[in-house]
Amino acid sequence: MIGQTRLHHIAQVALRPGANVQAVAHRLDTAAAAIKGGQALQFHPPAPPQAVQLIKDVAALPLLLGAFLALLAVGAVGHALAIAVCRRQHELAVLRALGMTQRRARAVVATQASVLAVTGLVFGGRWG
Repeated sequence: MIGQTRLHHIAQVALRPGANVQAVAHRLDTAAAAIKGGQALQFHPPAPPQAVQLIKDVAALPLLLGAFLALLAVGAVGHALAIAVCRRQHELAVLRALGMTQRRARAVVATQASVLAVTGLVFGGRWG
């Protein structure tokens, strides 16, 4: 290699958004192999920069956080309803003793749950 210079030829290929990079590299390799002396040409898609990879890794976090917060909200509403029913258990027992049917008692609990859920959605949607 003494006295010889080595030339490097680099070509950059721009692809349309959504193009399959691996398929394009394969097609370029196939086309280069068909050319005399083209076997020495190699097409390698570059690795994405580290910052891009970090952004892709973090992209799932908002979805996971939203799912966790939704699960937490369902648990909080369920807990609030359970506490409300426990507090009103004596009142419901007295009403049952006075002749309230079990169906009406369930309707009272369902109404209370609906009011609690609608109030939470109105204020949570507005300020949350």
